Amino acid sequence: MIAQAIELFQGFSRELQTENDVQINHLMSETELIGKLLGYLSVADPSINVGSHVPLAIGRNRVQIDLLLEKGGEKILVEVNRQTTEFMRRVRQGIEQVYAYLSVTQLTNGILFCPPILKKGEITVKRHTREVGSQTLVVVAIYPKLDR
Repeated sequence: MIAQAIELFQGFSRELQTENDVQINHLMSETELIGKLLGYLSVADPSINVGSHVPLAIGRNRVQIDLLLEKGGEKILVEVNRQTTEFMRRVRQGIEQVYAYLSVTQLTNGILFCPPILKKGEITVKRHTREVGSQTLVVVAIYPKLDR
């Protein structure tokens, strides 16, 4: 299911890039973005069960996982990050955050999704793996390619 999820997030990114006013996407709150993403996923594949703002206890702290996708018994944790200054640092921090959530939940697959804010440009998909005990954790980072 991870391959299908990657395709869906790439499709959603393309949809954002074709909207009339990309600046609106840039100004959109994370909650609005997640709502838009929920709508897209429910139409693209109604067989995927999508939970949003799923509560998670980490020690004494409580956090919320942005999205939890489930299909055929497989679950994928999704963290959505908006583009900010020091974007690549935020991507690295987001990847670490997804690894932390995976470790606590005992899930093995996660996605860090950073939506595009420009009308054009490629979407980068990078797969990261980490061995933790007997498990291999996989985090796929999906974000706009930065021109350098």
